[in-house]
Amino acid sequence: MVGRLQGTEAVDQTLDSNFCSYVAFGVWHHYECAGDADFLEEMWPVVEGAVGSVLDLQRADGSISWARDARAWPAALLTSCSCILMSLRSALAIARTLGHERPEWELSMSVLKESIHRGDDGFEPKDRFSMDWYYPVLARALEGAEATRRLKERWERFVIAGRGVRCVSDRPWVTAGETAELVLALHVAGLSTEAGSSWSGSDT
Repeated sequence: MVGRLQGTEAVDQTLDSNFCSYVAFGVWHHYECAGDADFLEEMWPVVEGAVGSVLDLQRADGSISWARDARAWPAALLTSCSCILMSLRSALAIARTLGHERPEWELSMSVLKESIHRGDDGFEPKDRFSMDWYYPVLARALEGAEATRRLKERWERFVIAGRGVRCVSDRPWVTAGETAELVLALHVAGLSTEAGSSWSGSDT
């Protein structure tokens, strides 16, 4: 949740770091689709402010606290950090396009990526959720053989052949959102053929 208003008063001041960072991804996507340089310039202060707020929540291990209210929340979430990695990549693309150097963003992105590489143990346990399985691949934190290995390891846990992807491993809920995102993750991992089939990973 990103805050909540009652009239003009904020009754919930919680800020989600992933949601805040995502403005960079949206702005860059718009620019790539529309080529609107004026929009990119206009939105730069918003992107810069959002990224600064999010990186204030970066922890000593490189991960990023998933929310804050009066203070940063202690936990980091793997899915959230993966999404933030994608947004930081977009923010850096915006900065380069506008001629701004942000080496501190590059460093923050690097140590965030390293924290994801170290595995699930550094994050709040959410391994029953399929998003925590494939988001490190979708965000390109994991690539090549490492990405393929992660997708293979939990395939049977989350995928129901001929139907799609479970939202959580302990329930039979196949959802369109998770299924579509897994297809995107497979494409990102170079497994486009497998994305259109009931791949089991057994040949990799």
